[in-house]
Amino acid sequence: MVERKETKQAQRTRKLIQDSFVKLLSTRGYSDISVLDICDDALISRGTFYAYFEDKSDLLNFCTHEIIMGFDKEATKLLPNKEYHAYYNELFEVVIKYLTDNKQKIKTIFTNSENGAVMSLVEQYFENNFRHRVRDLRALGYDINMDEDVLVTFFSGGCMNIIKTILTKIDSYNVEDIAKDFNTLVVETLDRVVIKV
Repeated sequence: MVERKETKQAQRTRKLIQDSFVKLLSTRGYSDISVLDICDDALISRGTFYAYFEDKSDLLNFCTHEIIMGFDKEATKLLPNKEYHAYYNELFEVVIKYLTDNKQKIKTIFTNSENGAVMSLVEQYFENNFRHRVRDLRALGYDINMDEDVLVTFFSGGCMNIIKTILTKIDSYNVEDIAKDFNTLVVETLDRVVIKV
């Protein structure tokens, strides 16, 4: 990614580019959008675009990273040393609130980007989160009687599929019920593999 300037003007310009990109994604597929289309919509020159982003892929990665960091900012407010039932209950509440508050932008980027890179970045985030949580549980005196990679892959894959379901059918589901059901699945699974030493 191109190094980001932190002036107010630079932040406004970056947001303008990002907003134009998301707006275009809401009506076209990723492959049908050119840098020139983004510039025309944002009323900027190509030189201005390239001062902030290397290309369209860099812009997509930036948008995805911003979504992940926004969620991470909320998720890191949770205390990691909490008992895992309470931790996951709060984590799924944070996920649902963040998805609901940023529904349109997230849905547009995830469903119209036409490549697996966006989902891979998000899945990698969840894998890292669950891996750290497994290690936190061990530090709290729990033993996990399952291979860590299998457990982490199971949870991160489940999170990704729940997010896909929420984003593609958000208007026909009660997202709070989905979060409650997924939390139950996670906690019940952990109850079977986590042992207090």
